[in-house]
Formats: sequence, C-alpha cells, structure tokens
Amino acid sequence: MRKKLCFEDATMYYNKWVSGIAQKEMGAQPTTLKDLFGKGKEPQHPNEVKAPKIIPFPLENTIPQLTNLYISVKNLRKLFANGLHNPVLEKNESAKNKINTVLKQLHEMDTKLESMFKLLETL
Repeated sequence: MRKKLCFEDATMYYNKWVSGIAQKEMGAQPTTLKDLFGKGKEPQHPNEVKAPKIIPFPLENTIPQLTNLYISVKNLRKLFANGLHNPVLEKNESAKNKINTVLKQLHEMDTKLESMFKLLETL
C-alpha cells in the first residue's frame, strides 16, 4: 500500500480532461523553497517590467542626435590622435600644439555630452 501511495505522489497527469495521445504522465518535479513560499518577484514577469520613460515631444529626437554627435566626437578624437603621430608633424611644434589644443577641446565636448546624457536620463 505504501508503494502505491509513493507511486501516485510521484506522477501527475499532463491533461486529465483529454484521453488518447494528449494524456501523458509527467515525472515528479523537485519542490524547492521558492515553490513553497511563493515565487517572489521575477524581473522578466510581465507585471514587473516597467514601461520606458517618456520624453516630451520635441525632445524625443534629441537622444539619437546626441548619440550620433557623441560617436562623431569619439571618431574625431581618434583621427586627431593618429594625426599627431604623423612623421610630417614631428618637427612642427606649433602644429602639434594646435592639435593638442583641439584634442583637449574634443575631450571637453566628450565630457559635456556624457553629462548631458546623465541629465536626460533623469527626465
């Protein structure tokens, strides 16, 4: 009698209302503490997913444009940094100084754009 009880506890029917091929037995599944005390909050559950923040109408197109500007500034910094190592500029100190000044200004633009992104995240 005890074995039959264990056997009944160890199986459950997939669909008890349908007979034939759809009626199958599933093996026992381990029970965890999460099953006993509730599932808690799952971040992928539809009730837990938050809607994206809405930016006011004229400002909604600013983020893609600022992103393009940020990428352009990064690319310009790389180009000027590579141009600084050009052998033609090795003897020309004034050109090197001017390029270094442009690199500093591009770095300032980079940091200002990053601060703009942080401000827009809080809208």
